[in-house]
Amino acid sequence: MKSEKIRFIIGGAFNSFCNVLIFNVIYFSKLTLNIDLIFYISSLLSILISIFVIRFFVFRKHFEIFALCKIFITQIFIMFIGSYLFDMFLVSVKNPSISQICSIIICAFLSFFINRFINK
Repeated sequence: MKSEKIRFIIGGAFNSFCNVLIFNVIYFSKLTLNIDLIFYISSLLSILISIFVIRFFVFRKHFEIFALCKIFITQIFIMFIGSYLFDMFLVSVKNPSISQICSIIICAFLSFFINRFINK
Protein backbone atom coordinates (compact mmCIF):
# COMPACT_ATOMS: atom_id res chain seq x y z
CA MET A 1 0.00 0.00 0.00
CA LYS A 2 2.79 2.42 0.89
CA SER A 3 4.70 1.61 -2.30
CA GLU A 4 1.57 2.33 -4.33
CA LYS A 5 1.28 5.81 -2.78
CA ILE A 6 4.93 6.45 -3.59
CA ARG A 7 4.30 5.38 -7.18
CA PHE A 8 1.35 7.80 -7.39
CA ILE A 9 3.56 10.63 -6.12
CA ILE A 10 6.22 9.73 -8.68
CA GLY A 11 3.53 9.57 -11.38
CA GLY A 12 2.29 13.05 -10.45
CA ALA A 13 5.82 14.45 -10.48
CA PHE A 14 6.42 12.78 -13.85
CA ASN A 15 3.20 14.33 -15.19
CA SER A 16 4.33 17.79 -14.07
CA PHE A 17 7.78 17.30 -15.56
CA CYS A 18 6.30 16.15 -18.89
CA ASN A 19 3.93 19.10 -18.93
CA VAL A 20 6.73 21.64 -18.41
CA LEU A 21 8.95 19.92 -20.97
CA ILE A 22 6.27 19.65 -23.67
CA PHE A 23 5.13 23.23 -23.06
CA ASN A 24 8.63 24.62 -23.44
CA VAL A 25 9.35 22.55 -26.55
CA ILE A 26 6.15 23.76 -28.24
CA TYR A 27 6.56 27.35 -27.01
CA PHE A 28 10.19 27.74 -28.09
CA SER A 29 9.66 26.03 -31.45
CA LYS A 30 8.16 29.34 -32.63
CA LEU A 31 4.83 27.86 -33.69
CA THR A 32 2.16 30.47 -34.18
CA LEU A 33 -0.24 29.06 -31.62
CA ASN A 34 -2.18 30.78 -28.89
CA ILE A 35 -0.43 30.46 -25.53
CA ASP A 36 -3.54 28.91 -23.93
CA LEU A 37 -3.74 26.37 -26.75
CA ILE A 38 -0.10 25.43 -26.14
CA PHE A 39 -0.93 24.96 -22.45
CA TYR A 40 -3.91 22.70 -23.25
CA ILE A 41 -1.90 20.64 -25.76
CA SER A 42 0.98 20.16 -23.34
CA SER A 43 -1.41 19.28 -20.50
CA LEU A 44 -3.30 16.69 -22.54
CA LEU A 45 -0.12 15.10 -23.88
CA SER A 46 1.42 14.92 -20.42
CA ILE A 47 -1.78 13.37 -19.02
CA LEU A 48 -1.72 10.69 -21.71
CA ILE A 49 1.99 10.00 -21.17
CA SER A 50 1.62 9.85 -17.40
CA ILE A 51 -1.40 7.52 -17.62
CA PHE A 52 0.67 5.24 -19.83
CA VAL A 53 3.52 5.35 -17.30
CA ILE A 54 1.18 4.84 -14.33
CA ARG A 55 -0.44 1.90 -16.13
CA PHE A 56 2.86 0.08 -16.49
CA PHE A 57 4.58 1.07 -13.24
CA VAL A 58 1.75 1.38 -10.70
CA PHE A 59 -0.59 -1.38 -11.84
CA ARG A 60 1.97 -3.90 -13.02
CA LYS A 61 0.12 -7.01 -11.90
CA HIS A 62 -3.41 -6.18 -12.90
CA PHE A 63 -5.16 -3.58 -14.99
CA GLU A 64 -7.59 -1.41 -13.05
CA ILE A 65 -9.59 0.66 -15.52
CA PHE A 66 -11.54 2.36 -12.72
CA ALA A 67 -8.35 3.68 -11.13
CA LEU A 68 -7.08 4.97 -14.48
CA CYS A 69 -10.41 6.72 -15.10
CA LYS A 70 -10.16 8.40 -11.68
CA ILE A 71 -6.65 9.58 -12.50
CA PHE A 72 -7.70 10.85 -15.93
CA ILE A 73 -10.75 12.76 -14.64
CA THR A 74 -8.70 14.24 -11.81
CA GLN A 75 -5.97 15.36 -14.20
CA ILE A 76 -8.48 16.97 -16.60
CA PHE A 77 -9.97 18.88 -13.65
CA ILE A 78 -6.48 19.93 -12.57
CA MET A 79 -5.71 21.00 -16.15
CA PHE A 80 -8.57 23.52 -16.14
CA ILE A 81 -7.49 24.88 -12.76
CA GLY A 82 -3.94 25.04 -14.12
CA SER A 83 -5.13 27.01 -17.14
CA TYR A 84 -6.74 29.60 -14.87
CA LEU A 85 -3.60 29.79 -12.72
CA PHE A 86 -1.44 30.02 -15.85
CA ASP A 87 -3.41 33.03 -17.12
CA MET A 88 -3.28 34.63 -13.68
CA PHE A 89 0.50 34.19 -13.42
CA LEU A 90 1.00 35.28 -17.04
CA VAL A 91 -0.66 38.62 -16.32
CA SER A 92 1.55 39.26 -13.31
CA VAL A 93 4.87 37.71 -14.40
CA LYS A 94 4.76 38.30 -18.20
CA ASN A 95 6.96 35.25 -18.83
CA PRO A 96 5.14 32.17 -20.15
CA SER A 97 7.73 29.66 -18.98
CA ILE A 98 7.84 30.94 -15.40
CA SER A 99 4.07 31.28 -15.14
CA GLN A 100 3.64 27.76 -16.53
CA ILE A 101 6.12 26.30 -14.06
CA CYS A 102 4.41 28.10 -11.14
CA SER A 103 0.96 26.88 -12.18
CA ILE A 104 2.26 23.32 -12.63
CA ILE A 105 3.85 23.30 -9.17
CA ILE A 106 0.58 24.40 -7.57
CA CYS A 107 -1.36 21.86 -9.66
CA ALA A 108 1.06 19.09 -8.68
CA PHE A 109 0.39 19.75 -4.99
CA LEU A 110 -3.34 19.98 -5.68
CA SER A 111 -3.24 16.73 -7.63
CA PHE A 112 -1.37 15.02 -4.79
CA PHE A 113 -3.96 16.05 -2.20
CA ILE A 114 -6.91 15.16 -4.43
CA ASN A 115 -5.42 11.74 -5.19
CA ARG A 116 -4.82 11.14 -1.47
CA PHE A 117 -8.45 12.04 -0.78
CA ILE A 118 -9.76 9.79 -3.57
CA ASN A 119 -7.57 6.83 -2.62
CA LYS A 120 -8.63 6.72 1.05
